[in-house]
Amino acid sequence: MKKQLLLGAVSFSLIGGLATTSYASAASNTETNIETNESQETLSDTQTQEIINKADKYIVIENNKFVLKDNNTLTNSELIFVKDSLQRANESLKDVNLDGAEVTGNHFTVSISPSTSGFTTLAVKEGKRDAKYYWWGAKIWLTKTDVGAILNSGIAVGSTIIGSFGGIPGAAAGAAAGAIISQYSKPVPVIATINYAKFASSTTRLSAITVIPQ
Repeated sequence: MKKQLLLGAVSFSLIGGLATTSYASAASNTETNIETNESQETLSDTQTQEIINKADKYIVIENNKFVLKDNNTLTNSELIFVKDSLQRANESLKDVNLDGAEVTGNHFTVSISPSTSGFTTLAVKEGKRDAKYYWWGAKIWLTKTDVGAILNSGIAVGSTIIGSFGGIPGAAAGAAAGAIISQYSKPVPVIATINYAKFASSTTRLSAITVIPQ
């Protein structure tokens, strides 16, 4: 089912002209790029994840925003990283419809559509369309139909489909679409984890995007 290709081969600036599809209403969101605070040092992928793990317990949600609380254990460089990530995440949330969103701990869950109970002839579920938003990034549940459209139409349309969830920066949406195309040859429902913090800050972006079956 999966192609043995590396995500590193995927370009992270593939946001060109968007084809006209039923997803075109989300095109404006895919034009947003991830920018890094100039004062933020370049971190290794391991360092980035260590800071995320350390800071996670200090992040709370207040007034539909991610807020840092009781941060006295963070170093100055870690604080710069976390504040930059929070600013990016809160800016992305402006594009998310949080009406009816469920707050669990320090993340939002937005149900896009219910799961289907029917099976195809290949006995693969259509899957669900949900999204979870964290201060470091997002997880999105793409249906079999979504993945099929991405495989058939390419990265430009794929970034629009992923961008239709809201709150997904354009470069990251394109990278996620590229990851799906590189890893799957047939449409299946998947969960894509998009780590904005790693994408913007790490020396390698390989693990900034992960895609697994639902």
